[in-house]
Amino acid sequence: MGLATLFAVPVFGKSGLHGWVRLSLLANALVTPLIAAVSFYPTFSGRLLLLALPWDITAPLSMLLLAIQFRKDPRSAWVG
Repeated sequence: MGLATLFAVPVFGKSGLHGWVRLSLLANALVTPLIAAVSFYPTFSGRLLLLALPWDITAPLSMLLLAIQFRKDPRSAWVG
């Protein structure tokens, strides 16, 4: 999902709701290495799990803002 959000960043403009969607997608893409490190670390640690907290915020936020954007302008979901 992080790689997909990184590639989706240029699709959205820099102002208004598009800017918020773009920012949330970029934030989610930048936090993805943290969740990967936590997921693939050899041993479980509660403290290490706290590193994934930013991803717990950015992933749902980016999906929510995308849903709001596509509900506001359904034509923006069409590519081509």
